[in-house]
Amino acid sequence: MAEAAAIDADVYGLPLVLTAITGVLLLLAGSVALGVAVTRVARADAVLRAAGVVYAVAMACFLVVGTAVHVVQPVAAAVAALAAVVVALRLPRL
Repeated sequence: MAEAAAIDADVYGLPLVLTAITGVLLLLAGSVALGVAVTRVARADAVLRAAGVVYAVAMACFLVVGTAVHVVQPVAAAVAALAAVVVALRLPRL
């Protein structure tokens, strides 16, 4: 059993936590950058602009608020997915 505790500490130690924090921060930055880029590109398309803003906000809620309030996470993920579908369908029309 002592070996199991040591393995657990090795697996879930500081390197994993730092990797997870780095990944979450990079995903947040990328999501916001994508939302801003879609909003800037779609000046004439109000629906596409709104989808870009909604995507960025939903992903921020998913990553930041969703870790503390677990009910928010699936809702924010669904909203971000719907916004991504709108972006994917309307962006090629520009």
